[in-house]
Amino acid sequence: MSSPALFADRRAVAALATLCCVLWGSAVPAVKIGYELFAIAASDLGALLLFAGVRFSLAGLMLLVFAVASGRRLLLDGRGFAAVALLGLVQTAIQYWLFYVGVANTTAVNVAITTSTSSFFGVLLAHFLYADDKLTLRRTLGCLMGFLGVIAVNLSTGGLALEFSLLGEGAIMLAAFIISGATIYGKRLSRHMDATVMTGWQLLIGGLLLVGAGLLGGGRLASAGFGPGGIALIAYLA
Repeated sequence: MSSPALFADRRAVAALATLCCVLWGSAVPAVKIGYELFAIAASDLGALLLFAGVRFSLAGLMLLVFAVASGRRLLLDGRGFAAVALLGLVQTAIQYWLFYVGVANTTAVNVAITTSTSSFFGVLLAHFLYADDKLTLRRTLGCLMGFLGVIAVNLSTGGLALEFSLLGEGAIMLAAFIISGATIYGKRLSRHMDATVMTGWQLLIGGLLLVGAGLLGGGRLASAGFGPGGIALIAYLA
């Protein structure tokens, strides 16, 4: 089955989307495990950014190697590279800076559920940016139910007080909003360039920015973490 035919099958699209959600969801506990393996404290912003940068730089390199192996052209013109660099700055560097700070300051369950708000933000932004992607009654009800779910999971057992912190759930929700806007921007860019090449470059650029910020912030990863388990974990996250 060719790719166009595959993506025309709603069951196949649903199955692939579910697989992506499983992989994305598994990244949250994996990151938490990485913090333990590499002895990264929640307050050590430099190490948090360095860990994120290593992950995404490696991911970008993997994609670019795949692009070369599959015969894609890696070189971009000046305007194209500037656009991809902006995407890397926003979607990877800034967004994941907020995300990793949030992960370090809340539970894995709250991260996984709060991150889901990106879907709702995406639906709302698309309504205003695309004439063929407007909100319908079904989409509106879905968004409302989703937000109620996010609120419900953050309710404390002692009553109606919300368990919410700016450095925890607040950072995650802001990251979710940013990635929604960046995803729409990336979709627009992919109309004029190969999506694999675009994603590879933006991950590499954003990852290197995170590595630089982490090193400047004094971040270090414990050498004890670079055993078979730690290396396998970073490879999986990438």
